[in-house]
Amino acid sequence: MPNNVITKGAFTINLSDYSVSKNGEKIELTAKEFDILKLLMKNPKKVCGYVCDAGEYRFGDAGE
Repeated sequence: MPNNVITKGAFTINLSDYSVSKNGEKIELTAKEFDILKLLMKNPKKVCGYVCDAGEYRFGDAGE
């Protein structure tokens, strides 16, 4: 699979054309939704939190 494609479970995102599919069916997302999904898929098994004063997302381990 090309480096510009990320697949996790039923979801596939293509970073080149900003497309998303679930089980092969295309899903329409806003730019912000796409960015959040990409962020989560690139950081599996991590806990994500938004730090308001820094204006950024940060990740930590998701204790299993």
